[in-house]
Amino acid sequence: MTEAAALSEREVCEFLRREGLHEAQLAEWRMAALEALGGPAKPGHGSAPSWRVRELER
Repeated sequence: MTEAAALSEREVCEFLRREGLHEAQLAEWRMAALEALGGPAKPGHGSAPSWRVRELER
């Protein structure tokens, strides 16, 4: 998951395909990591990654 955090939207898509993962899995892992670190764990709290915001705006 930390590898994907520094990637552009296009690179994240390539990463997910290469690793055989789905975007939902990455989102779940991100939320679990935030919760473990004491950050916001519920969708809509905190800031979403910029690539995710761009994707949803489309």
